[in-house]
Parts: sequence; structure tokens; C-alpha cells
Amino acid sequence: MPRLPGQIDKAKSRAILDAAVVVLGEGGLSTPMDEIARRAGVSKQTIYNHFGSKADLIRAIVAVSSRRNSARRRREVRGP
Repeated sequence: MPRLPGQIDKAKSRAILDAAVVVLGEGGLSTPMDEIARRAGVSKQTIYNHFGSKADLIRAIVAVSSRRNSARRRREVRGP
């Protein structure tokens, strides 16, 4: 079960998301969670504590990417 927001180490969450983007990009969705954990420098259990499941981790990646892209587009529309 994922932890509550106040219990999460944000630096670890960021490391997990960053590693997952790279690892899943290289090996696809079938990449083992062990590999994501190794690249992030955390245990596999830490990933599950932060995100709950592989599907939830992938949803988090999509959500973060979507927010970043939306923010970038808003800046482009506003101009310098």
C-alpha cells in the first residue's frame, strides 16, 4: 500500500521516477521493477511504498510528463 503524502521522501520519489523513465524507455514495460530500483538506488519495496504498483508508477510518470508539457506550452504561448 502506498504511503501517505507526508510520509514520502520526495527526493526518492524523484529518483524513482527519473530511473523509471530511462529504464522503461530502454527495455519497455516488461522491464523488472528490480532494475528500476537498482538504477534509482532504492529497494524494490521502496518503489511499492511510494507508488503502490508498477501500473501506478507508470501513471505517475504520465502525470508528471503531462504537467511538464502543459507548463512548457503555457510558457511558449505567453512568449518571452
